[in-house]
Amino acid sequence: MKKIIILMVCSLLLASVANAQTEDTYVVQPGDTLQSIAAKYNTSWEAIAARNGIINPNTIYRGQLLYIPRPGSNINATVRTYTVKPGDTLRDIALRYNTTVEELVQANNITSNSIIYPGQVLTLPATGGAVIAPAVSSTQSTSVIYRTVVNGYYRVQYGDTLSAIARSFNVDMWSIARANYILNLNAIYVGQLLRIPGY
Repeated sequence: MKKIIILMVCSLLLASVANAQTEDTYVVQPGDTLQSIAAKYNTSWEAIAARNGIINPNTIYRGQLLYIPRPGSNINATVRTYTVKPGDTLRDIALRYNTTVEELVQANNITSNSIIYPGQVLTLPATGGAVIAPAVSSTQSTSVIYRTVVNGYYRVQYGDTLSAIARSFNVDMWSIARANYILNLNAIYVGQLLRIPGY
């Protein structure tokens, strides 16, 4: 009987060690982007964003502690709650965590699905499908974003950076910043309309 108990304790300890090793931690340094951090850890910026509840990948800051899921780890196994950030909507959160607005509303007893506030901690429904952190080879792009200009304006998409937008349209990013009165090149947000000079 003692041997069985010892074996059970050992297997539980091994399982907890294995779970503890499914992710690393990283403190954001000046000049870091989610893409550059993902490249260091051979994962994708989408996986890091999902693990840390980041809706806008351009809103990381120096000193921020990020959990970096290792390739092949089940991200949803470690994420159970999400802290609402300014600008979040239930739809954004539902999309990020592979669930629905209705499930979020039900899991959090929200009476009106439009009332959430920054700092609010939401329980993520267990029904959301697992998000698996992919391994990213050095030659593989972490994302493909198709960009189009309509009437001289471009609407910022998830994962965009000002430099990537500028490259897409063969325009200097400083020209885009001047045309849109942007002082901080990292301060663009999903859904923002940017005027693209020359279009």
